[in-house]
Amino acid sequence: CDMGIVAIGTAAPSCPLVQMGNCGVRTIADLQARGAVGEIIGRFYDVEGKPLHYELDDRLIGLDLGQIGALPFVVAVAGGVEGVAAILGALRQRFVKVLIADFDTGTALAE
Repeated sequence: CDMGIVAIGTAAPSCPLVQMGNCGVRTIADLQARGAVGEIIGRFYDVEGKPLHYELDDRLIGLDLGQIGALPFVVAVAGGVEGVAAILGALRQRFVKVLIADFDTGTALAE
């Protein structure tokens, strides 16, 4: 694989992993207590982009954050100013090469 298209999500109780029943609100609360701000394909990280491991990591089939960051070309889609910390973490570790975001999110990131 030399290209990825991902979404950047927040580490919030409303994230798709909780909505789909893959992890619980307690897991999210634990991850938040450890500094989690975002997730990419179910892999959580802090505002500096440092991966935060949790029990679901061992059951996920797919790339980890290091492998995502090593891809030559990764496009991420993210939106909403509530996700700025998650986007910053992903950008700081260079998990993504291209970001598609709305105007308000881009402005918040620039500030």
